[in-house]
Amino acid sequence: QVLGTFITEWEASIPDCLLFLEEKVSSDGSEVVYPNADLLVKVAKFYGFDGWLINIECSLESPENASKMENCMRYLTNAMKLECGADSLVVWYDSVTTEGTLQWQNELNEHNAPFFSASSGIFTNYQWTDNTSRLCYQRARDLLGNNSNKGMDSQASSSSSSSHGNRRVYMGVDVWGRGTYGGGGFNSHTALKASDEAHLSAAIFGNAWTQEGRNGGRLGFDICENRFWEGTQGRLLHYRISPQAQRSGAFFGSSNDKDDDDGSGEAKTKATGDWKWLEKESGPGVPDKDQRALIASHMWCEREEERPVPVGLLGPSCRVEVGVWYAGTPPNTADLYHLTVELRDLQHKPLMSYDSGVLTASGEWTFLTYTFLVTDSA
Repeated sequence: QVLGTFITEWEASIPDCLLFLEEKVSSDGSEVVYPNADLLVKVAKFYGFDGWLINIECSLESPENASKMENCMRYLTNAMKLECGADSLVVWYDSVTTEGTLQWQNELNEHNAPFFSASSGIFTNYQWTDNTSRLCYQRARDLLGNNSNKGMDSQASSSSSSSHGNRRVYMGVDVWGRGTYGGGGFNSHTALKASDEAHLSAAIFGNAWTQEGRNGGRLGFDICENRFWEGTQGRLLHYRISPQAQRSGAFFGSSNDKDDDDGSGEAKTKATGDWKWLEKESGPGVPDKDQRALIASHMWCEREEERPVPVGLLGPSCRVEVGVWYAGTPPNTADLYHLTVELRDLQHKPLMSYDSGVLTASGEWTFLTYTFLVTDSA
């Protein structure tokens, strides 16, 4: 279904919002009608919308105006069902209260319940918790089990029985984060899981973050978009990520070599976590297009790789250089990265080691390199 959005924001919108609530008596004198709500119905019918999200983010200035808004929501919900079909939706955003004040509740409660009862559902603000989601479930059940006492029109509730009406509560998920459950971004799925476990629905705001979070840049959008909706699976990277790192950020890396998990080649690998190999040239600005890039999952990942140093390169004194490219992913590219390298003898006894410590990535590719100086004493 596709909903249009009717939104008023901040103090400058108050006059327009109050104008929207203009009432008239029907021509036969039988009811109060809302001409501007009728216009929304006409727009939805003409363009094929399935309903409206009503987002009033300005003060209504008084409880009396809030009561008018409740009646307007009931009128609009019923009119949409009559003109556009019984499955049409009018969803109220959790913003103003029954007192007419702009005060987000982050839940269904007594301050916004009348708007919920008058419409098809409520889209809560984003800063909810496991406890408030459970309370929302129970409150929705209580409200829908007592429709006659809560002023809900029978037409407004016809598409949802009380046994499923709790799904009319859409727990808000802000992909940009800003205090949302689970932190948003690539962790947005945790909020969807929590709302579903509470037998509620979810409403995702800002999923264009996968593009806009890159400051409008195109590089990496397909990668981020697919990861946001589908997650990451598949093959793994040769980096070692510190399990003590504080952010479950994503990483890009590159390698000239393909995995050789069947043991037929020289490189031996083992890994934990969830990384995805990307096709050549699909990484965001990979420094060497002959390389293959990889992206980490939101979980901490660790990869180990063992490579023999060609005997012909060894001598009484030689240098062994190792290096890797890494970068963070947007919108907060300050992801954490950790690399450790050991130089071992033929019996796998460590001779030398390098530990980068926990590094903070940026949005630009960084080449991390270290040179082992092998001498006779090594």
